[in-house]
Amino acid sequence: MARLSSQAPWSFAELLRQHLRSGGPMDCAEAVELLHAHFGDRIGAAFGRAAQIERLATGAAGVKLSEKAQRLMSRAASVRELYLPENSLRGSELRRADLFLGAGAGLASVLRLAGNARRPVALLVRGLRPDDAAVWLRTNTQIDVAIFLGSEDGELRDHLELVAEIQPSRPTLWIVPSGELRPEGCRWFHAAPGESLSGMLEEAMDACTRLMGAEQLTARDLTIRAVFTGGLALARALDLEPDLTPSRIEVQDALYGALPWQIEGLARRNPSLELSLDVLPHQAKNAQWLSGLLPSGRVKLEFSRPPSRL
Repeated sequence: MARLSSQAPWSFAELLRQHLRSGGPMDCAEAVELLHAHFGDRIGAAFGRAAQIERLATGAAGVKLSEKAQRLMSRAASVRELYLPENSLRGSELRRADLFLGAGAGLASVLRLAGNARRPVALLVRGLRPDDAAVWLRTNTQIDVAIFLGSEDGELRDHLELVAEIQPSRPTLWIVPSGELRPEGCRWFHAAPGESLSGMLEEAMDACTRLMGAEQLTARDLTIRAVFTGGLALARALDLEPDLTPSRIEVQDALYGALPWQIEGLARRNPSLELSLDVLPHQAKNAQWLSGLLPSGRVKLEFSRPPSRL
């Protein structure tokens, strides 16, 4: 197939934009090569379209792939049962996330996990260049993990933009679930059989292991970052999962509901807990109370406005 313009696209996202603008056919082989250039040989990437990935992995699509791109697609196919179906009602949400993720580097995959009631969950590896992943995996079986809980009514792409601002100091798997605001109010986690934060974490670690082509990856430090009404989701998880023991909790304008008391209980069970609180003035009293429960070196307390809603 001919290229869509005289200037070669620099990313899969740009190739997709050209395709949508022109209405012409997409160069499939080039699309796969661009995906591989972004996501690397040892870190699998897929955007959640199981049938398309399966056709590429098996050769049924008739697209000629390089050996590296073939391995990439094969690892993506290993989690095909977790991708959203092509007729999913969340297809438009997924497409908007696609365009945002296309400019990144490293593992970036959107799956539907039972722990999040089979709603979309993005897995992102940050702080590890694709070219370095193979060497890193030879000596590492653990990876830092961070879970981002945003507004229940926020789209996945909104949450991804907030996560993109965070630059980890060492390789970190970010787990970014999409929430749901129900008519009866905030009921994220445990509203359906099998829905739980710890279950979502276990599923995400298994999927990340397969996508990266690793033998087995386990979580090292666990950070949970709650923003806005994500604090209500965190409070439910801490209430209903007493064995949940994060190393670090970060709260940004999310100190709502029972969360202060749930964090208090966690701090008493885990004296090594690290706590970061960025709150508004009306949350100051509870924030100062919580900060007094832990040694000063383990608490960071700030008062600022939250980031603008996107």
